[in-house]
Amino acid sequence: FVSKKDEPRRIACVNMGRLGKAAEPHLPLLAKCLKDPAPQVRKAACDALQPHGEASLPYLADIAECLNDESAMVRAAGCSTLGGLGEFCEAYIQKIADCLADEKAVVRRAACGALAEFEEAAVTAIPTIASLLEDEAKAVKEAVCLSLAEFGPAAIDHIDVVAQKLMDPLPDVRKAACQAIGQIDKVSQKHHGLLAMCLGDEEDKVRAAACEALGQQHKLAAEHVASLVEKLQDEELRVVVAANGALAAHGKASQVNIDLLVTQLGETGFWGIR
Repeated sequence: FVSKKDEPRRIACVNMGRLGKAAEPHLPLLAKCLKDPAPQVRKAACDALQPHGEASLPYLADIAECLNDESAMVRAAGCSTLGGLGEFCEAYIQKIADCLADEKAVVRRAACGALAEFEEAAVTAIPTIASLLEDEAKAVKEAVCLSLAEFGPAAIDHIDVVAQKLMDPLPDVRKAACQAIGQIDKVSQKHHGLLAMCLGDEEDKVRAAACEALGQQHKLAAEHVASLVEKLQDEELRVVVAANGALAAHGKASQVNIDLLVTQLGETGFWGIR
């Protein structure tokens, strides 16, 4: 911590985050690094305080000050750390929500993720989070979907806007939208058709996410069950596994399905099977 070079100080902070209780007597020294002249050191100090949980509580005000830092990566770290400390930081929910309007995408993304950690305590931020579904940054749109997924049914008023992202040109956004719908709306069946369309997506991660989302629904029409059965023949193992899991969730798993899965596992050598 006393090195005149930035990198040794940064590494010292990182290691303090990994040492668990043995590092707790030295947290005051780590907290001082939140004021370090080098932004990478401030970020590392902020990140390192989160794993210490309750032992970090005396430094919450200092961590919250990071939300006003001149460096975007430090502001983002401040959001993530406060979110990671959860219920202890509910007093800072509004300050984190203000970061949804930050000029840097990395901060907006971190704020979305952090607010989701507070669940019910942060539901008032859901409309602002949802408004970022039109953000120009892919990472932010993806983070919004995942954040809304964590809020679950509390985000139901925004489900239609999320569903529009199933047609987004970016596969990571389409995948996240599938995940969000699976968590937000498990009852209405309103978007089952769109999820079923995603079973034919060109990206296997999207097809798998669509399978999982359909598996989370309370009821499925016979046509969508049939579509999941077709995915047992998908060329990608992750889709086969997801489809079988979805069918099992609806009581539709059969020995035929399991045999198809085992065949796929054997063909790919997955888990050492040949």
